[in-house]
Amino acid sequence: MSFGERLHQAETLVNTLQTHIWGPLSRRLEIVPYGYETHIPPGIRTAMRFLRTPTAKFVRFTPDFFVLDKQKPNTLYLLEYKVTQTPLFSQSRLRQMGQAANLPDLDWPDVGQMEADAYDNYLHLHEAGLRVILLNYCAYHTRPLLCDFIQNIQLLHRDVVTTQTKKGSRTPFINFYCPTMRQLSRFLYDEHGLKIDDHAYTQAVTTLQAELPITHHPKSPLLSYNSTSYPENKN
Repeated sequence: MSFGERLHQAETLVNTLQTHIWGPLSRRLEIVPYGYETHIPPGIRTAMRFLRTPTAKFVRFTPDFFVLDKQKPNTLYLLEYKVTQTPLFSQSRLRQMGQAANLPDLDWPDVGQMEADAYDNYLHLHEAGLRVILLNYCAYHTRPLLCDFIQNIQLLHRDVVTTQTKKGSRTPFINFYCPTMRQLSRFLYDEHGLKIDDHAYTQAVTTLQAELPITHHPKSPLLSYNSTSYPENKN
């Protein structure tokens, strides 16, 4: 996936949630731009793109926002957005993951994916005492908007799933178990006592499914799958 495509993903998710979710909650919650993608000039990001030192990884994968609850400021936490549109379809990999995690019925709709360096950095921040949440739009999951603290997300598999670039870079990924994450509406209720308007939530999901639909691998037997096949569950 090109940088432009990733930028489109991120901007679509951020703007959609700002319009339908964060905007109506703005009397309580402030979503504050903070990290690498929001503050570092494009030329610097290009120069750092292939740096693999611990310091470079920390800078590159620092969460891009933090959340301030104006009534409960001590609940402050870092927020990172992620988008997952392409599901894993290899039955052999699914079986291996399921066996290793003691999840014999593991199937593709419950397997998420993200960059290993990002996941590792968020865990390091947690281990240092910082609060970090991941907000993942997963186009093919029954609950497309998933949100939870990084330490609550079950790691399924660490592999080198590669993305070739003109410079031959290799991007390692991890797979995680989506059911260990709460739905965004449940997270906001549990952590802040806030309820999302049902109509606004539905609008957010509908917009995201239209703008960021499932993108199956060309060889995937799942090509005929339609994201609207599953009823949405907001809990």
